[in-house]
Amino acid sequence: MGFGAILIYGDPEYYSRFGFRPAEAFSVTDAEGKFHPALQALELQSGALSEVRGRFFESPVYHVDAAEAASFDADFPQKEKFVTESQRRFARLAGLPEPEMQGGGKMNNYEWLDSYLLNKPGAARDFKVEWGWHRYLVRGKMFAAVCTPDPKYKPHEGREMVILKCEPLLAELLRAQYRDVVPGFYCDKRNWNSIYLDGAVPNDALKEMCDRSYELVFSKLAKKIQCEIKGEWQFSQTEPRKV
Repeated sequence: MGFGAILIYGDPEYYSRFGFRPAEAFSVTDAEGKFHPALQALELQSGALSEVRGRFFESPVYHVDAAEAASFDADFPQKEKFVTESQRRFARLAGLPEPEMQGGGKMNNYEWLDSYLLNKPGAARDFKVEWGWHRYLVRGKMFAAVCTPDPKYKPHEGREMVILKCEPLLAELLRAQYRDVVPGFYCDKRNWNSIYLDGAVPNDALKEMCDRSYELVFSKLAKKIQCEIKGEWQFSQTEPRKV
């Protein structure tokens, strides 16, 4: 048909099997100029996207009117609605609003978490396709990760979590204090904790855990690198002088 490439929204873990790559690799964003792991690209012709830069706009055919959808649903027997894990995962990957759970509740009680982690000096975020993890790094070293284990991993049962580094003794104390703090998923359980994001750990307590995790990783960096990061961060916080 003569097309040079395909762009699609989908789960990277699935589409990567067929050669799809994040559209970010080709400098293609969504319609709002943002990069999302769910926006995938595949070159059908070698180099078709090598000179492409810009935004991806979906066809209007995919735009659903909420009122029309509700009217359409009204013609069918009423059924209980709930949010599936695949819907939750896709919303995170595509940067969409979080779907509501049964009863109108939200699946994530800590909407501030992403920006809080990224505001750490030198912090960056990537997406590990093989694991389905959003990782938070400082100079390539992970200090936090957000993921949702597959329901087959008991006892997590598909609950979204943030994974944070911690000293072994304190890690055990926190687990004893908070029921939503458990041994780190797929990490050294002596040094990492997982905190469920639909749980009830107080905001201040979770922020302290984030701070501690970052400091533990940051302190292991070479002193020269630490100074560079602090200098860059302090410069970025300096307000321009008014003239």
